[in-house]
Amino acid sequence: MVTKQKQPKALQLNGAVYAFQMDQIHDLSPHLLPEERGAVIIPRENGIDIDDELDFVIAEKIMERRITNAGL
Repeated sequence: MVTKQKQPKALQLNGAVYAFQMDQIHDLSPHLLPEERGAVIIPRENGIDIDDELDFVIAEKIMERRITNAGL
């Protein structure tokens, strides 16, 4: 059995930012991303995915905690 701790490190698209030139998109492309890609690694705590009101409340609390810890 392979446990989570023994899995190789992996990355996942989070949809936060996509940047490309319009001429890279073709009608017959099987996907939006061009063949040559790059990545910006966003730590989990900086990439809060807000899909609904509960996600927003959680993100708001995280931001409040950061402001408090920074002494702002």
